[in-house]
Amino acid sequence: MSKIDRDKLRGKVLNSNKFNSETVEISGVKIEVRQTTISDRSFYMEKAMSKTGQANPLDLQVYTVIASCFYPGTNDKFFTEEDYEELSKAYTGSYIDILFETTQRLSNLDVGEAKKN
Repeated sequence: MSKIDRDKLRGKVLNSNKFNSETVEISGVKIEVRQTTISDRSFYMEKAMSKTGQANPLDLQVYTVIASCFYPGTNDKFFTEEDYEELSKAYTGSYIDILFETTQRLSNLDVGEAKKN
């Protein structure tokens, strides 16, 4: 196969890198939840891993939400690491679970597997 053919085929794959997203409304505020990149996944998994090699479920949920939520139509993150403490205080079944479950679905994230690894 020629270099030109290889470059064309590789280009097709690399340019097919489209993400899925969904807009979620929380208390009248729209948040775009995006499928995470492998870089995002590395970020939140690193943040969630304990010294024993187990994922901390709280850290996994909060940092996943931080990595996946944006102001709609922009590349501006909705939450930052400065929001960690407030996000970690959210009640179960509230906005944090809605955002996390949306991210899980969009990113094919299996939390059970993450906790085991």
